[in-house]
Amino acid sequence: MRPEFIPVRAALFRKTRSFFHTAGYLEVDTPTLSPRLIPEAHIDPFETYFHDPYHEGRNVPLYLVPSPEVHLKPLLGQVGGRLFQLGHCFRNAESVGEQHNPEFTMLEYYECPADEQTLLTRTQAFIRSLQGDTILAQMAQRSGADRLFSATAIEIRVADAFERYTGIEITDDESTFVERCRQFDSSLSEEASWNEAFDYVMAAQVEPQLPRDRPVFLTHYPWQAEVLARRADELSCRRRWELYINGREIANCFAEEQHPARVSEFMHRQNEYRRDRGASVIRPAVEVADALRGSEPCAGCALGFDRLLMILCGVNSIEGVIFSPLHDSIRP
Repeated sequence: MRPEFIPVRAALFRKTRSFFHTAGYLEVDTPTLSPRLIPEAHIDPFETYFHDPYHEGRNVPLYLVPSPEVHLKPLLGQVGGRLFQLGHCFRNAESVGEQHNPEFTMLEYYECPADEQTLLTRTQAFIRSLQGDTILAQMAQRSGADRLFSATAIEIRVADAFERYTGIEITDDESTFVERCRQFDSSLSEEASWNEAFDYVMAAQVEPQLPRDRPVFLTHYPWQAEVLARRADELSCRRRWELYINGREIANCFAEEQHPARVSEFMHRQNEYRRDRGASVIRPAVEVADALRGSEPCAGCALGFDRLLMILCGVNSIEGVIFSPLHDSIRP
């Protein structure tokens, strides 16, 4: 980590906590180890064991959490209201370098009652609030991030962004959509699924062309993009947005799916996708399926704290803003 950014990181922690405390959020500190997770097809967790010396050497398998979601949702179901956590998360089998470190800091916040638009407004207010701190404001002015943080954000529907930047219309017909994506980029596998084609073109073609002079909220994700966000049937989309600043994805928000059967089905399907690609099957956090049953509508957002700090400091590598990046330790 670059020494000049150490006080900036500390200031961002202070300002983040101050903002959410003032907004009536309760800060929680949940475990980084869990015996179960919410499976996701393309997120591989670190696996370890607790060696129990008092029960004939029993070994209890555990995961390092890729997100505090697995703990926060049951907690939200119990206490309701507003919760946030600033903590470390872990993801295996990802590139180590400019954008990724296997251990990183996540800001995750949930609100009930709320929807995705509630948290879009809340997130905009949080980003603007950063310039209310002297250290952060001075850093943003030096890096040029002050113009980004003060600019009026724009909202773009995913279908509109897809058509604008690729000419591809998002359709329900899987074979038609995949073929159109392949015509646009022949490197896409012929066996690609709807989701694989969507993710590939989003990352390779849409995201790099998003405006960089202001925050961009991509909204109204197609219903086929499977996540635990409620489906808006009348709009044929999911109630989800992602925030991009200077072309970099910063946050991901859902109006949370709260129907127990649909949550259980999601976890089952994600494990099936993992099995199909030869990845390990994740022990599902079955308690999450019922966690929000009967609650008022909820929304949750996960924001990459380190990535936000990168933009604030005007650096292109996560190594500049985190302590002891793993890449330094495992460099050949």
